[in-house]
Amino acid sequence: EQERKENENLKHRLDMMKESQDEYIRQLEALNDSNRPLENAEIRKIFMSALNEAKIELDIFSPWMNVYVCNERFMNKIARLLERGVKVKIRYGIVDDNSGNRNGKNKRSNTTKRSNTTEEVAEKLRNKFGNKGNFSLFKDNSHAKLFICDDKYYVLSSFNVLSFKGEYEKEPQ
Repeated sequence: EQERKENENLKHRLDMMKESQDEYIRQLEALNDSNRPLENAEIRKIFMSALNEAKIELDIFSPWMNVYVCNERFMNKIARLLERGVKVKIRYGIVDDNSGNRNGKNKRSNTTKRSNTTEEVAEKLRNKFGNKGNFSLFKDNSHAKLFICDDKYYVLSSFNVLSFKGEYEKEPQ
């Protein structure tokens, strides 16, 4: 009888350990699903979702901006965020470098063109949202590419969310 009770006790303890282990594995799987590499189109899709779903704050770091991405649709999404009381912070810009030619191309002239375009977009953003207390635009000297949606998630990548739509079938902007 005592051996049977001991076996039942051991079986119960094993079942509890298995259940605990299964829960731990489920938690690890959930973490691995949220911390995974993303493809360009998926990054763009998540960024567009962040523009729709942010409730408290959306922080965007992007060295460059252009009118193809920071278009009327983008501006409308920013306006709706601000109307809902969401803080929107954009850090942008990178100083032209003097690295000269790379693979026969003049990198400096391309960087200068992107910087000029970025400043034009920044001016449009300042003109449209500069008076709103929840909007801030800060010129930086950073190559960071990151966006943070509330305290829910962030995407850190090499993807320029404010200057590239993630469409390779067309010539990249």
